[in-house]
Amino acid sequence: MRKLLAVALLAAFAVPASAATLGLNFVGGLDATNSGDLDHGQSITVEVTWTTTDANDGSPGMIAMAFNLTSSVQDGAAGLQTPDSGLSIANVAATPANWNSGGVETTLGGGAQFAVFASPADAITAPGTSVLGTFDVVVEPGAALGLHQFYIQRNAAAFSPDPVNSVGASYSFNLGGDGYSGQFNIGNGFAGKNNGSDAIPMNINVTPEPAALALLALGGVAVLRRRS
Repeated sequence: MRKLLAVALLAAFAVPASAATLGLNFVGGLDATNSGDLDHGQSITVEVTWTTTDANDGSPGMIAMAFNLTSSVQDGAAGLQTPDSGLSIANVAATPANWNSGGVETTLGGGAQFAVFASPADAITAPGTSVLGTFDVVVEPGAALGLHQFYIQRNAAAFSPDPVNSVGASYSFNLGGDGYSGQFNIGNGFAGKNNGSDAIPMNINVTPEPAALALLALGGVAVLRRRS
């Protein structure tokens, strides 16, 4: 009798593995490398995707998603993130019909937030990949040349991508790394496990355009001529 009870309890708590994933992709075919080359003043659009593989992940449905963006990998002891003053976000927009957008358009790591939401009637319940919304990453005039990275900020001690402002309907972030009904993982833009390992950064390489490099070269030639 005890063996039968134990088996019954195990069956009751067994949850079939599935996968719900929140992720970021660059629009325009750059998601394969997670990188983009931009000059000062230029911007690139990022789409926020929500992927489910079966009906279990689709119930009760995705109705809202919000998260802050950070320029640092996960560090449970870091507290507030050091912002990247060279990058900011703009033009936060919701993609599904009848959804609204919110968030904060400011410096990455300095409070920048993506937020979209809908009414229960417009919740996403069908399996597959949906684009929840988009935002632009803008390279500020004073951005340092070279590699800049950003991630979805999450709280190492809570079931959430972000310490305060995230909500995914009744979904919670899965710290274990395996997706189950009602939980989700983070793909592109993952800030890493609690120790920062396995992070999947979104990369932007700030580099002058050829025309700007040509002007710099001409300026250098002019300086050399004056010296000679």
